[in-house]
Amino acid sequence: KTKVMLSFLTYVYEKYFVNKEIKCLMLGSHDSGIETIISQIANFPFEYVFLGNRNSFPYRELDISYWYFEGEYRIIHLFKHYKNILGIIYIVDSSNIEQINKSRDAIRVLHEEEALKDSLFLVLANKQDNPNAYNPKEITKMLKLNSISDRYWKLYGVSGKTESIIEAFNWIEEKINEKFYF
Repeated sequence: KTKVMLSFLTYVYEKYFVNKEIKCLMLGSHDSGIETIISQIANFPFEYVFLGNRNSFPYRELDISYWYFEGEYRIIHLFKHYKNILGIIYIVDSSNIEQINKSRDAIRVLHEEEALKDSLFLVLANKQDNPNAYNPKEITKMLKLNSISDRYWKLYGVSGKTESIIEAFNWIEEKINEKFYF
């Protein structure tokens, strides 16, 4: 009985009191507004990184690594560097139809990647303050997000200058904790 009780107490201690690292991958092209979002959420100036290099910042319990990319084919090569990614934060310029179309293909590649099969998806349809922006329902349809039925996903319409970003980041942290830790 002592062994069982000790195992239980160890489990509870590790689950609720040990500092856990929740890894998220944040992707966006150079026109998506990723710089503004990072500056807003991380409270420090954005630092440019080049493909193959990563940068990261903490947000509450999340450790968020980010890259720029310019096309679907470059995304595939990133996954060999990262394991245990629990969340993917994907940023798209909601006023740029070309970027939305490229993003649809990139999201498909992310969804099909075996290393990311358990990851949650958070899509930020950025630049909602632009009068030419597609609304979140339109972007959900264009990105074919409703075809993703094997994992949690959510699309937030955001502007890099509003509180909606915090709500979105809180959502992914909450869902990761629900799925993996509680």
